[in-house]
Amino acid sequence: MKIEKHSGFKLFLLLIALIMLSSCGGKQRKVRNQPPQIFIANIEVIGEEIRFELQIRNINNIPIPEAQVTFEFYFEDSPVFDGVQTLNLSLDGRGTEKTSWQGKAAPLAIQRLNDLTKGSIKDLDYQSKGEMINLGTKKKLAFSKHGKVFAVPGKPGHFRVAGVSDRSRVNREAINRDENY
Repeated sequence: MKIEKHSGFKLFLLLIALIMLSSCGGKQRKVRNQPPQIFIANIEVIGEEIRFELQIRNINNIPIPEAQVTFEFYFEDSPVFDGVQTLNLSLDGRGTEKTSWQGKAAPLAIQRLNDLTKGSIKDLDYQSKGEMINLGTKKKLAFSKHGKVFAVPGKPGHFRVAGVSDRSRVNREAINRDENY
């Protein structure tokens, strides 16, 4: 009886080891042609300007040495800035770049953020959209995100964002599936 317990336990350990090896030892899938993930870490009002602190994540395994990100932000369907904004950056494969963008904001955007600070509104709908362009290959990946903006308690003029990516906005026409982005 004692021998059966030990051999059963050994068989159990062997089975667990095989499961772990098979789950870890598989061929890694190469991720490519996926839109960037853009997170708004902080929004700050500075006079008549708004500063966005951004984290741009390249989920592709392929590095993008020269990228240009163009984007637009909207609060409740009203543009935050006039026109399209542009950032130039470099992204490692599976890497994240922390950056910021600051510019003169539309008066209505400043007013809505001030309303949040005062507490006269609880939250503010936002939407961001744009595309990342690989300057080496000229290929484009579109992105879109929507969510809510909230005032940071105890820090007037600072705001946090909770958002969801819109996967349906990927610009499929701009992607050639047979080549790397």
